[in-house]
Amino acid sequence: MSVTPPASERHVHERVASAYGQRESGYSQSSGAEHRSSRSDRYQAADLPSQAAIDNYAQLLATPNVNRPTTAPSSPMPLVLAGQYWVITQDDALKLLAFTTVAEAVLRQQIEHKLASGLVGQPLLMPVSIKADNDWLETFEQREQLIRKLGIELTIRLGQLIIKKVPPYLRQSQLASVIADFLQWIRFEEPADEAIVNWLVSHGREHFTSAPALWTEFSQLPEPQQQQIISKAKLLPWQLWLSEQTSE
Repeated sequence: MSVTPPASERHVHERVASAYGQRESGYSQSSGAEHRSSRSDRYQAADLPSQAAIDNYAQLLATPNVNRPTTAPSSPMPLVLAGQYWVITQDDALKLLAFTTVAEAVLRQQIEHKLASGLVGQPLLMPVSIKADNDWLETFEQREQLIRKLGIELTIRLGQLIIKKVPPYLRQSQLASVIADFLQWIRFEEPADEAIVNWLVSHGREHFTSAPALWTEFSQLPEPQQQQIISKAKLLPWQLWLSEQTSE
């Protein structure tokens, strides 16, 4: 004979079974989601390079114009003419200021500021190797402090000069000839800082990026230095041109 439990007891059993079923279902869903998340995380961790690797590669490919200011320029950038000049107006004067003039002045200021404490050499992705001159080893010993100050790292092995590091201002130059000429230069004399700055500027002046970035760098210079650069701009005789046009 079967005994049917009272309604209240059946209700308790049903609530317990329901709660247990929900708990199992929730655990199963949660466990599956955690498993998928864990597996996804493993895949992502395997695919993405480490931050250290990214930083090291970024250093290798760093552009020569280092430490650019990130603050906004104090004045808006002037109009650009022919992709080479800024149109500058001062009172009644109309001038064309060449990008190359500003780029060289900004670069010179950067180098002068950093040279006193020493330039930071950047490793080359592919070291450059050239045949070593017989006198270069002696030059290394005599000018070791100067070479280190410029952030240049060189070694001689099996009759080959290996260029490992150079300052950012030389990265895009023809290093095989530039470094060879440099070693010949410092072999007979130790150049003054001014001569070193001129040498670095001559090899780094062509590394122009964009007009807005250059204008931002220009705007960070002291006002007297800005005016000195603007004084090199080409003055346009617009009054004379206008009078000639109206007279016709």
